[in-house]
Amino acid sequence: MMRLRRASVIAALFLLASAATAAAERAWVLWTQFTEAETGEPDRTTLNPTSVFESKRECDAARGTHISAANVLVRKQYAFQEVAVAEGSVAGVGSGRGVVWHFHCLPEAVDPRGP
Repeated sequence: MMRLRRASVIAALFLLASAATAAAERAWVLWTQFTEAETGEPDRTTLNPTSVFESKRECDAARGTHISAANVLVRKQYAFQEVAVAEGSVAGVGSGRGVVWHFHCLPEAVDPRGP
């Protein structure tokens, strides 16, 4: 009887650990923050969830793709000559205006917009 109880406890702990690991692996959100500024005007900022991923690795890969796309967009659509890419951000400035994109992968339970 003691062996059966011990086996049941071990099985229950294994299931709980598996569920916690699975939940931690598939709850990642790619957030995009975009700020646009012009000289003499207030900054305009938006912060939105972009996509949901099953793992942080997938979210990080998508983040890299978004950074590359933003880099091209800043150079071509906005025609900024000064562009910087660093640690999840792309920024461009020129002619009295600028744009900045920040891309963040956060656990699904974290909402950077606050409560």
